[in-house]
Amino acid sequence: MSRPESWGRCVLLSALMCLVALASPASAEGGATGGRFAYVSHFYTHDITGHVIDPRTGALGALPFAPFAAGERPSFMRLHPNGRLLYALNYFSSSISVYAIDPRTGALSPIPGSPFSTGVRPINLVFTPQGRFAYVANWGDDTLTAYSVDATTGALTQLAGSPLATGPHPLSLGMNPLGRFLYAVNDVSNTVTAYAINPVTGALTPVPGSPFGAGTMPFSVAVHPFTGAVYVAHGLSSDVWGYAANPITGALTPVAGSPFPTGANPAQIKIHPSGRFVYVADWGDGTVSGFSVVPGTGALVPVPGSPFAALVGPRFIAFDLVGGRMYLTNIETEGPNVSVYTLDAASGALAPIVGSPFPSGSSPSAIVLTGTPQ
Repeated sequence: MSRPESWGRCVLLSALMCLVALASPASAEGGATGGRFAYVSHFYTHDITGHVIDPRTGALGALPFAPFAAGERPSFMRLHPNGRLLYALNYFSSSISVYAIDPRTGALSPIPGSPFSTGVRPINLVFTPQGRFAYVANWGDDTLTAYSVDATTGALTQLAGSPLATGPHPLSLGMNPLGRFLYAVNDVSNTVTAYAINPVTGALTPVPGSPFGAGTMPFSVAVHPFTGAVYVAHGLSSDVWGYAANPITGALTPVAGSPFPTGANPAQIKIHPSGRFVYVADWGDGTVSGFSVVPGTGALVPVPGSPFAALVGPRFIAFDLVGGRMYLTNIETEGPNVSVYTLDAASGALAPIVGSPFPSGSSPSAIVLTGTPQ
């Protein structure tokens, strides 16, 4: 089996402050009633499961009309910044499925023109802060595809000069909070490629000094929502490097103390929207590593109780600011496979909620929640 074709198993196994108004309660009986929703993509069954979030407990209930059909091997999802559109990358179909979200029922409806074509093996997607432009990392052909986004329909149009070459096998993208810079991690070359974004055209220009060195097999990147600092988790060296980002040029300088050890084979790094905490889903040993961000330096310090227990193959993280919780998919776990934790706002410690984990079909990959920043 070739490396690109075996991505679904190979990468997962071995390569591895916004305030949100609380919506009215929702019910899974006959459809939701204007509540908040979670969506989980399923890599091996090619669909997306919808869930209603209990506003009091955070428990997940299944929407009666889910799952929703996706393309082949949906690997990643992201909500548009307007919160009304869901974008799912179809890894084997080399396409993006785009859905309008019914705010009352949670149902997903494909928009006209969906799915939209990408490069080969799309694996990650980011939007500029206002959602005017979108960028997709294509693992299979070492490119980035850039799009303009229709503000009304959500439809995608490739920008002139797209796709453009990046480092070998880009896996993850991070967006500067002001939309000035884009960061791509490249697993084969152990580098981070940085681009300046033209605010008018969306065109990308490599940052001077790019690409920047990283650890062994950089797998996931996250950008701090306030400082613009960049954090990269490495699937083989099992650690996180932090970088200070020059606010004018976008150039990266390692944070003192880097690298910071994690659990085995981290699959995703995610920064809490408060900017206070960083969490890493450790695929290799079934844990979540939690860190506090040291103000001023950007260094990482383990939160009390870290690492926290997960199930087999923890993969993607989503935060719920309304309920103060964290949601985690466990892609290699059969049966109940979405873990839900309370997140202590003071310490960053995690504790499973009553009833966790919750079922969400086979091979849950990405997860997104409505009504909270991503």
